Formats: sequence, C-alpha cells, structure tokens
Amino acid sequence: MKRVLTVLILAVSALGIGAASLEEAFSYALPVDFYIGQIVEPAKNSIEEQSLEALKEPYTPAWVETYIPEGMRQGFVHSYDHLLSRHLPSEELQIGKPVKIGALVEIPFRIFSPKPLVGLLVWVESDDGDPFLLSLSIAE
Repeated sequence: MKRVLTVLILAVSALGIGAASLEEAFSYALPVDFYIGQIVEPAKNSIEEQSLEALKEPYTPAWVETYIPEGMRQGFVHSYDHLLSRHLPSEELQIGKPVKIGALVEIPFRIFSPKPLVGLLVWVESDDGDPFLLSLSIAE
C-alpha cells in the first residue's frame, strides 16, 4: 500500500513540475514560410487583422477611402491601381509576422489564390493612432 501511495505522490508531483513544459508541448507555432517568414494568426483589432481584411476585400473606391488617408489617395491610386485591381480580392492567403521599423510596420503576405504571389504591406500610424497603408510591393 505504501508503495502505491509513493508512486501516486511521485506521479502527481511530476505533473506539477512539468506543467509548464506540458503546456508548451501542447501549444503550437504556425510554420515558417520560405518567402514571408513566421506565419501568424491575426489577433483581434491588430495590424495583421487589418492587413488580412484589406487583402480579402475587393479593390473599390470604398477600399481606398478605408485604408488610405485623404491627402495620399490620388498618388496611391496612381502608383498601385494596376496591382490592386489585378490581385484583390484574394481568397487564400497567409500573413507573416510584422516587422516594426521606427514608425513603420511591414506586414509580409503570401497569396495562393486567385494567383500565387508574395508581397509586403507597409503601414504607418496617423496622428490619431490609426494605421494607414503607406505602400505595398508584390513579387509575382
């Protein structure tokens, strides 16, 4: 009986000691993509979620009004209209881990459908603290 009790105590103690490693063992990290780096699941109201939404929406005047500040709209449309009209909306895509460089936040992404490509969205915070899209690049 003492032997069974000792084994039971040791088993319970081992679970308590290894709880952190047990939790780590059952947690997961999304894979690393060769082109965009660590893939992330966007958190609610994050810049990653906003990037995902922007890439899944059709490119319309409403899209421009949502993501581009008023003073930059004409230049942005002139520069990126041909890219965005061809590639938005995207159906299957992944977002990479953001890279913060000063006030800029780069969000790498990979689109699988309708046409495979990789790209980078560059966001910056406005004076109000809301992010807006500054530029993008796409490699087909």
